[in-house]
Amino acid sequence: MGEVYRATDANLARQVAIKVLPDAVGSDAERLARFDREAKTLAALNHPNIAHIYGLERSEGQTALVMELVEGPTLADRIAQKPMPVDEALGIAKQIAEALEAAHEQGIVHRDLKPANVKVRDDGTVKVLDFGLAKAMEPTGATAPSQSMSPTITTPAMTQAGMILGTAAYMSPEQARGKTADRRADIWAFGCVLYEMLTGRRAFGGDEVSDVLASVLAREPAMEAIPDEVPARIRDTVAACLQKDPRQRLRDIADVRLVMDGAFARAEKTGPSAHSAPAVAVLWKRTVPWVLGIIIGVVATVALWGLVRPREPGPQPLKRFVIQPTGRLSTNAGNLLAISPDATTLVYEAFNGDDRRLYRRPMDQVDDMPLPDTQWSVVGGQSGGPFFSPDGTRVAFHHQGELKRIALAGASPQTIATSVLYRGGSWGVDDTIVLGGGQSGLLRVSANGGNPVAIVAPDAGEGAFFYPQILPGGRFVLFTVSPDPGSGHLEIVALEGGQRRVVLEDGVAGRVLPSGHLVFFRDRRLWAVRFDSDQFETVGDPVPVVEGVRSEVEGPVQYAVADDGTLAYIQAPGAGPPRSLVWVDQDGRERPTMAPRAHYTWARLSPDGRRVAVEVDDGRNSEVGIVDLERGTLSYVTNHPASDGRPLWTPDGEHIVFSSDRDGSQGLFTTTPDGTGPVERLAAFPGMLVIQPGGWSADASRLAFMYIPGAVLIGTLRLDGSGTWEPLSLGSGASFQTPSVSRDGRWIAYTSNETERNEVYVQRFPELGRKVQVSPGGGIDPAWSADGTRLYYRSETTMMVVSMEDGRPRGAAEPLFEWAYYRPTPGPRTYDIVEVTSLLAIKPDTAGRDPEIHVVLNWFEELKRLVPTN
Repeated sequence: MGEVYRATDANLARQVAIKVLPDAVGSDAERLARFDREAKTLAALNHPNIAHIYGLERSEGQTALVMELVEGPTLADRIAQKPMPVDEALGIAKQIAEALEAAHEQGIVHRDLKPANVKVRDDGTVKVLDFGLAKAMEPTGATAPSQSMSPTITTPAMTQAGMILGTAAYMSPEQARGKTADRRADIWAFGCVLYEMLTGRRAFGGDEVSDVLASVLAREPAMEAIPDEVPARIRDTVAACLQKDPRQRLRDIADVRLVMDGAFARAEKTGPSAHSAPAVAVLWKRTVPWVLGIIIGVVATVALWGLVRPREPGPQPLKRFVIQPTGRLSTNAGNLLAISPDATTLVYEAFNGDDRRLYRRPMDQVDDMPLPDTQWSVVGGQSGGPFFSPDGTRVAFHHQGELKRIALAGASPQTIATSVLYRGGSWGVDDTIVLGGGQSGLLRVSANGGNPVAIVAPDAGEGAFFYPQILPGGRFVLFTVSPDPGSGHLEIVALEGGQRRVVLEDGVAGRVLPSGHLVFFRDRRLWAVRFDSDQFETVGDPVPVVEGVRSEVEGPVQYAVADDGTLAYIQAPGAGPPRSLVWVDQDGRERPTMAPRAHYTWARLSPDGRRVAVEVDDGRNSEVGIVDLERGTLSYVTNHPASDGRPLWTPDGEHIVFSSDRDGSQGLFTTTPDGTGPVERLAAFPGMLVIQPGGWSADASRLAFMYIPGAVLIGTLRLDGSGTWEPLSLGSGASFQTPSVSRDGRWIAYTSNETERNEVYVQRFPELGRKVQVSPGGGIDPAWSADGTRLYYRSETTMMVVSMEDGRPRGAAEPLFEWAYYRPTPGPRTYDIVEVTSLLAIKPDTAGRDPEIHVVLNWFEELKRLVPTN
């Protein structure tokens, strides 16, 4: 579709691909306008396996599409090199399927899926290119069935576009007949691509286009060409995708993915199956009659043995389900969930009002039960962090500065040790407990009680030690060395002697599994690599195995694995379905905006209320974007491997401020909302975990922000170029968060738990005065109306409002409507307000849905497929 150039975006210092549109498109005003609309729709696709569209550029009568530059060969190049191993082919196919699924959920059909439109990066990541562009290139005045539905037949439409819109070998029969194509055409093309990866040849070939089309319409693919080692479920997948009648074809790519995973299979088989039947028949006819007696005897003996011999269990299919926890899963400095070694019981930490506690869920039941005497207030410091005893009958956990254990049978907790802070623990078969003590190193204590003693401590400047696992045999411990939250490497240390050895250079929260794998966390996903437990060495290259696993601001990764291969994890905020921006009036009535759906996790309205600065987090990375509410567009301001987010408008609306760790530590940066200006650092915050801007002083010389150095506090940054800042003296022994400064810069509202319950307070700003409690019965997330006459906040379940005058409440707070919108717990304020009567909120697919616990049964089978261990 036109010429493609490699270019450098000078504003953001990134490499991009520029596709210059043919003159036939660029000179046709109506067609160009339609292309512009299509491109905006495509730009809303935000998925790790889809090449992003950054925007359209026009210059001197030419129009160019600016896209993500994807390095690496195309899949067509890879297929042409040498036969593709089955595991490699299936890994690529799964990522293609996930890309199609994300697009189809947005109503976008590719229409031109083929190996040449798929790129495979060096790290194994697959990127599908040119989504929906076949339709976008459709000429003006085309009528259904559209010419873009039959992309390889030479037509006037194609000569006008100056290109071939597809490849005949991957066209569905309905496209070949010139009929309208829907998502089932993509499923057909997916089947063709999967067949070609497995066999090294096209499913439908021919010397001429007419020969290829005849093959698509009349012939069946040679299924016997698929290698014998390909599992039967994959053969079934190919056959189901390549049903010529679209009514008989799988209708949803998610179903294709489930078939590939074996979700509908009773037992796994390999080999040619039915295709060898004719050869068997011929062989039988040639068998001489006197052999029959021997065969009958052998068959009878085998049949009898088959009745009495012990049977080896075959591979079990993956099964997935979701647990909706009691209460709301919290954000904590420790791990939130643990699973017993035999996978019979899950224990997790959740909020119940302003208190946290531990719950247990027997895996054969549907109800959760609170563990007695495990609740604690959020004011009491770090607690939680459960982990099981080897026999699965007891759980150790942190509670108000003490390490405790509790029997699942229902007894009260018993104290193991006092004055203990830890990040992760492991319980050995000899009742030795190893704790990740951070800067104190690894600590050891008996499960029967005692004082923790150091096993090994970090060297100066090395970082902290977290997330230990006592390895089988009880002599060695795997642990994370973390110089910064969320980053680090894995080492093994001997319990006796303290000898250390690095086993993985880049990864945290590692676990050695009975399947022969080392699983760890990196780049917001779980990875697996083959592990030699005798030599303590990894074998081969790591492979990503689970996308979108949640990690906390201080580094804990929320997953657990049982010895039988059951995986439990909490999904990252951006890993679920995309969300929408909606207006909500005082009575709770919604009005949709024109904003495209995306994984919004933060929203702040511009001073004029026409644009929204957003954070978009897809579960792997977060970026800053701007939503134009009048045009219904989302454009990205940042595109960086670091986590960029929490944008806030300057009072004049000419710039935005956002937080990022792009310099190796947290900082505040500024740029223009159109992304054309330079990104300039305002201040660096080494050692901080989270920075969230909250509002400006009247003269815009000081910026209030929330920060987490361990506790949650509020500070102010002086905007004089010095980068100096100081904490606001709001008190001690409590958390202060979610600051909101009034539009005139005179008042700051914030949340504090100084009364052992979250409440909303107001003080003068930036020079503090007498504070006033605004919420009488609990409150969080305050936000001022533009004229400062109203202050909004949330109680536990309800949006509240109170009239304000000169920083003081006028009358009682009034309830408005039940809160049914996105907000992580705890986390930032995710709504905003400019007008007096309407709020902008982020609405999930399922309103108010809290984070869930995802469970995968027989997960080791998936690991062995992705990372073979023999």
